[in-house]
Amino acid sequence: MPVPAQRDRGEAREALTRWIEARQPGSEDVWVSEVGGPTYSGYSHETLLFDARWKDVAGRRVENRFVARVKPSRHTVFPDDAFAAEHRVMSALGSTDVPLPKVFGLENDPAFLGSPFFVMERLDGDVPMDNPPYTTQGWLLDAVPENQARVWWSGLEAMAAVNRVDIKAFDLGFLRASRTGEPGPASELAYWREYQSWVGANGVDALERAFERLDRELLDGSDGEPGLCWGDSRIGNQMFDDYTCVGVLDWEMATIAEPEMDLAWFIYFDRVFSEGLNALRPPGFPSHAASVERWEALTGRTVRRLQPYMIFAGVKFSLVLMRLGVLLVEFEVLPPDTEFGIKSFAMDFLARQLDEPPMSRSDGGRP
Repeated sequence: MPVPAQRDRGEAREALTRWIEARQPGSEDVWVSEVGGPTYSGYSHETLLFDARWKDVAGRRVENRFVARVKPSRHTVFPDDAFAAEHRVMSALGSTDVPLPKVFGLENDPAFLGSPFFVMERLDGDVPMDNPPYTTQGWLLDAVPENQARVWWSGLEAMAAVNRVDIKAFDLGFLRASRTGEPGPASELAYWREYQSWVGANGVDALERAFERLDRELLDGSDGEPGLCWGDSRIGNQMFDDYTCVGVLDWEMATIAEPEMDLAWFIYFDRVFSEGLNALRPPGFPSHAASVERWEALTGRTVRRLQPYMIFAGVKFSLVLMRLGVLLVEFEVLPPDTEFGIKSFAMDFLARQLDEPPMSRSDGGRP
């Protein structure tokens, strides 16, 4: 479950009205709707939904539906500040074939909402649920198999569009700011080892065994060409209209690494939300082997280390849930003696992953 929102919505409405008046010179008759947003609105970013209209300097009527993403001030999931980078990468990709909402300017002045924020257009569509997971209930599970397949393929194709982006042409090297060394598995493992220490998870058996295995299987000197990784690549971070992806959302984990890491995260979440919860996959979802073949065709890359990258995904998600457990104690949602993180379904599934035999090509793994 995400972190609870902690803001007076009436004050937010007044603040956003002042922001439009200040940032739209000559604007008149500014009106902002009541500010909405789910009670639980994301693991770290606060999300504010609102409509607004005003007259511009030429007297023309301007009207739109917006989403404001507010930088967290205290309760952060990650130790490094990726907020400005998230805005920057989404802005850079606006001219690509990656489906994205239009992104407006980054507001660094905390005088309006108490923290920096940026505003995007609000898309129309549905997002597969995380809480409760879409494998247990909701619109996607209720859809006919043909439409479930459309969601899966459209989501995978949108992810592949991210992985095809030319990182030099779009000047995305800034995404390496939180990493050390050359882009690749060694850099990613080092970052997440540091994250493990930051969340106080050193010595956890499943995590230690996983890192030892990843050191063997990912640090073998056969790194592929780095590319743009969305990072949190799953259908739960995509918006769909008529079962077609219209928005790739949440870029907080974006980095430069082997794009196969995105594919592994995509398939891992399908597994952990089904096998990890003793739930069935939506029956229309295609096989993982077919998904690997489709991704290879779309990106021109060859999948070589899907299984270790899926174990790496299990490590990362388990660690994020451990950090989330700490935040939920701070918010007094969970008691101080909670075992939410250490005994999460992700940690249990990670232990199961480590006991699995090597994957074959028919499983979607390496030949």
